[in-house]
Amino acid sequence: MPSNNTRLCQLDRSLIGSGFRQLVPVSIFVAIFGAAFGLAATQKGLSHSTTVMMSSLVFAGYAQFAVLDLWGAQMPVLTMIVTVFAINARHLLMGATLVNAR
Repeated sequence: MPSNNTRLCQLDRSLIGSGFRQLVPVSIFVAIFGAAFGLAATQKGLSHSTTVMMSSLVFAGYAQFAVLDLWGAQMPVLTMIVTVFAINARHLLMGATLVNAR
């Protein structure tokens, strides 16, 4: 991504369009992943509101699918929280290695 010395208060139509074009590939993947999760959640029997809430609150794709496997009549909430934390703990390690990367 090219470095612009343009201040945010000077945003114009071309900068917004440029940012939008740069995000299109990521947005396509997110939409496909969201559709796959929605399909899996519907097959598991989750309501539409629960699926949307889960997608809004849990911003970690693999963790969503892992918790979906744990979902059931006897929902072990603590187990789901620990599972999500364990899956996302890898981001702590990756972030720690990037602290001094500047």
